Amino acid sequence: MALELIGKLIQVNQEVAGKSARGDWKKRDMIVETIEQFPKKVCISCFGDKADQVANYQPGTELRIAFNLESREFNSKWYSDIKAWKIDISSGASSNSNSNNNSYNQVAPSYSNQAAPSAMPAASNGNDDLPF
Repeated sequence: MALELIGKLIQVNQEVAGKSARGDWKKRDMIVETIEQFPKKVCISCFGDKADQVANYQPGTELRIAFNLESREFNSKWYSDIKAWKIDISSGASSNSNSNNNSYNQVAPSYSNQAAPSAMPAASNGNDDLPF
């Protein structure tokens, strides 16, 4: 599953490195705030050369991030990871997508100057069998 996110870089965490059966590895997490009506903060993990790339970005930079979602079970609990596989500096695409997402806010309802309809006339006979 490949997904994409455009957001503002909030924080870059320290690099974590280790050694596995396949060799050395390094990982760095970054916190990105989405650009939408109700922004959300997302922690995204970067491995290998992407960890070095993220270290060069300053907080406040708008990024376009392609990522995969991955979940695993451990002791009957599920854990999810967001792993970036492509990171680019956003080139104004966020302002266009933001305006498209909020297009419903830009259209004001139109009201006509017609008079309100008159009230219903009261029933003149008492043979009404409705309880209200």
